[in-house]
Amino acid sequence: MHSGSEIYLFQSSDARRYALSIDVTGCNVPRNFGAWLLRGQLQPDELPSDFQAIVAHLMTYGFSILKVEDR
Repeated sequence: MHSGSEIYLFQSSDARRYALSIDVTGCNVPRNFGAWLLRGQLQPDELPSDFQAIVAHLMTYGFSILKVEDR
């Protein structure tokens, strides 16, 4: 991902899943988790360093789905 690329954060209608996408429309994110709502945008350098695997998936497929676990 080159510097200046935007990453868009989406939240699923089930509220526990999020997706990162390089497409502002989110059209490339699978719909099997319900509707996706745009929640914000990030620069690549704003992601934590432990997100390397997520960023790799994002660069390969254009999106990455995240599940928030209850603690």
